[in-house]
Amino acid sequence: MIRRSSAQALRGAGLVAVSTYVLPALTPHTLDQVLFEVVSALATVGLSTGITAALTPAGQIPSRC
Repeated sequence: MIRRSSAQALRGAGLVAVSTYVLPALTPHTLDQVLFEVVSALATVGLSTGITAALTPAGQIPSRC
């Protein structure tokens, strides 16, 4: 059980890291805006800085899955 939980936490951290690295290259938004959106989306918090609608189609791919 601990191994699965650790793997899931590591997977989430990796997803945040990769998304935070890739999205600023695809969009004109700042790192803090992108990081906030990525963490909020992963945690399904419901908060947003409002940049999701302004993302390019390539930047919106993860939100459509």
